[in-house]
Amino acid sequence: MSDQTTSATPPHASLRVLSGPSAGSSIRLTGRVVIGRGDSADLVIDDGKLSREHIEVAPVQGAWRITDLGSRNGTSVNGDRLSGPQVLAPGDRIAIGLVEITYVHESAPPSRLRVLVGARAGTEFPLTGQRTTIGRGSEADIALDDGSASRENSAIALVDGIWRITDLDSRNGTALAGDRLPADRPTRLWAGAPLRI
Repeated sequence: MSDQTTSATPPHASLRVLSGPSAGSSIRLTGRVVIGRGDSADLVIDDGKLSREHIEVAPVQGAWRITDLGSRNGTSVNGDRLSGPQVLAPGDRIAIGLVEITYVHESAPPSRLRVLVGARAGTEFPLTGQRTTIGRGSEADIALDDGSASRENSAIALVDGIWRITDLDSRNGTALAGDRLPADRPTRLWAGAPLRI
């Protein structure tokens, strides 16, 4: 896969505690952050259901990624149990113990895509809010000269004010911040989000 968009700098963001002990507190993400009940955590929350070091949020490939650090009671993101590292998207809700935390993204959603590598490197494509398809076929709105891309590889649309990308069950997939997207499941985009088609 040779076509990729944007850069590897993670967006300006913070974590805000919405409920439970420490509700109302927040921490700006500037590097690796550990949250737990132990003194070694960057954000200490007095909740007996938390492990001493419960979760980690760290910059990875231009995004912020959450990882459960082997906690006893687990972690959920948007109601789904976290089974491995996961890239955070604006508005994601993290549940640990009795605590709910939201990931707050501090920049606007993208309004264009820029190809960084491949035959169309440097080309920018505006996003209009209409469904925009990306692929190698002439029927794609953004046609890539890349034999590893499917004819209609992915689609981007603005849904309820949030840009979402969907892999259209492509042969080689679509990756967002290094993570392969599940087929036919819209996933949030953010400014600077690196895509690989």
